[in-house]
Amino acid sequence: MKISNLLATSGLAAFALIACGGSDDTSATTSTTSTATTATTGQGGATATTGQGGATATTGQGGATATTGQGGATATTGQGGGGGGGDPEPMLNGCTRATAKDLTKTKSTTITDVSAWTFGHKACIIVTPGTQVVWQGNFVTHPLAGGPAGQADSKSPITLAKPNGDAVTVITPTDNGNGQAYPYFCINHNGMQGVVYTSELP
Repeated sequence: MKISNLLATSGLAAFALIACGGSDDTSATTSTTSTATTATTGQGGATATTGQGGATATTGQGGATATTGQGGATATTGQGGGGGGGDPEPMLNGCTRATAKDLTKTKSTTITDVSAWTFGHKACIIVTPGTQVVWQGNFVTHPLAGGPAGQADSKSPITLAKPNGDAVTVITPTDNGNGQAYPYFCINHNGMQGVVYTSELP
């Protein structure tokens, strides 16, 4: 009986050990699952996302706020956005300085050789200050005035110049050497227009 009891007790202990071991395995599995869950939380889930790849981390490394510093709207302003450079010279009478015909090598030019002084006339030229510019045409039908189309400028050297037969001659001013624009048009037909630009003096 004692031996039997001892064996029985040993069997129960072994069973208890096995059961405990199984419980330990289960615990390990549970722990592994828990660890994986936590790791997911710490490295790839919501919380980790916060630290490394989600909303908050995005703020620091690749999202809205970081974008502000490196690639988004504000950064665009700081590194490559619309804050750089001045505004280009606006179009005037259908002309811009950048597209004007360069006649700075000449001391006298007839602008109506570029475009005849009649319906559809348009000429955009750039000359050096002091250049003689001549318009030739019918100034009874197409009276010439200086200024933006439809707005005669009484102080413009073009308006002040009087026709001499079929020619109007203007000497571009030299008193301001930083580049000027002298627009002109036909008083009766505002679509006939252009600009005489002067270059900057060296």
